[in-house]
Amino acid sequence: MKENFSNPVIIIEGETLFYEDRKIHPNAIRGALAAMTVDFSIPIIWTKNQLETAEMLFTIAKREQMEIKKSVSLRGKKKARSMNEIQEFLIAGLPNISREKAKNLLKRFGTPEKIFTASEDELKDAEGVGKKLAKNIRKIATKKYERSILED
Repeated sequence: MKENFSNPVIIIEGETLFYEDRKIHPNAIRGALAAMTVDFSIPIIWTKNQLETAEMLFTIAKREQMEIKKSVSLRGKKKARSMNEIQEFLIAGLPNISREKAKNLLKRFGTPEKIFTASEDELKDAEGVGKKLAKNIRKIATKKYERSILED
């Protein structure tokens, strides 16, 4: 989370994490929570139920976007360290493309441009890319952009 977002938050919903029928020792749960907060500096917010979680998410969104006039970032703000990471990040932004598949595509084609201009058959040659995924990549690369319903 810290690698992809500048201010990650974990919300835990429910009264307790320590149910008797849970097959995880309470100390393991405590250790994971301690690591998130202390080692990774990720805040944890506890909510009682779905309504409280929704209200908390609304409050966070309002604070982050409306009150200080920020736009919504689709992919976080963490910057990649190298050109390879930037290219992997770009390709992994496609639906159903994991970082591993992005790497496979980049190894096969060499550049993002060649991935976006490759035919379906060429795309299927990359490890982990089947017919359906290749077709979807071509659709995304060739479909004309339509004005967002959120724009006005």
